[in-house]
Amino acid sequence: MSDYHSHSKVGEAMAVTAARHDRQLKDSWERIVVDPAIKDRLLNHALMSISLRKAGIGGVGLPLHGLLLLNGLPGVGKTTLARGLAYAVAENLGDRYGLVRLVDVNMHLLPSELLGRTQRNVVQLFQEELPALAEDGPAVVVLDEVEVLAVSRSEASLDINPADVFRGTAALLSALDWIAREAPGVLVVGTTNLAGALDDAVVSRADLVMELPLPGAAVIRDILADTLNELGRHFPGCRELAEDNELGEVAELLGGIDGRQARKFVADALASNRATALDPSGLRMQTLVELAKARG
Repeated sequence: MSDYHSHSKVGEAMAVTAARHDRQLKDSWERIVVDPAIKDRLLNHALMSISLRKAGIGGVGLPLHGLLLLNGLPGVGKTTLARGLAYAVAENLGDRYGLVRLVDVNMHLLPSELLGRTQRNVVQLFQEELPALAEDGPAVVVLDEVEVLAVSRSEASLDINPADVFRGTAALLSALDWIAREAPGVLVVGTTNLAGALDDAVVSRADLVMELPLPGAAVIRDILADTLNELGRHFPGCRELAEDNELGEVAELLGGIDGRQARKFVADALASNRATALDPSGLRMQTLVELAKARG
């Protein structure tokens, strides 16, 4: 954790981590299995946004808002990538700009039923708390389920008070514009499973909108292998399965699942009988193949 502490109500919605030497963030970036082009594009946009905005480039000529949006189905790795990005930014820019922090924001703590409270919470977060965090180095701010505050004003459900929707979204838009002008060290990464629910004006402000697809067979195979290798640290027999050519067949049979489900498939295979539930070293490729076929 970093040395930053906030005692405000909005501060309670933030979890702050010094990114560069955090093992979990390192694993989030280095061990998530996605198309390398996805990680490269995401990181390049982050580095460009921070570097150019800190150099005073922006505004009408090149309207950089410091907002990246990741969308896709649950389990494809949006939040893991967003959080791991802080580590990658720290590795690339830490020596130049100082301490890089990850700021996880609990979006559900910002809206309020009290008149005007939601807007004040958003203003305090973006114009007070985050700039203070970025004074001695960049802050990568993850807004998981960004649609909580960025819901489309034209598509809002009739069950929701349209005035509340308008005020919350308008407050976020104003905050993003303020960050673009006044806080070049703040990079906001929003994630959503509901891209169609986001307000058009929020999407328009994003420097990058990236959809994360479901993994193909080759990526599923790599995810399975990584999971088996993790088990292999304690149960060496599992490491042999990670290198077995038949693992590619298993991956083909599992087409259409997300990355999280691929890892849980290995756990399901272990739990398929009492012996491997107690001792994973007894897991056999035949079990993986048969379970994958049964799912297909």
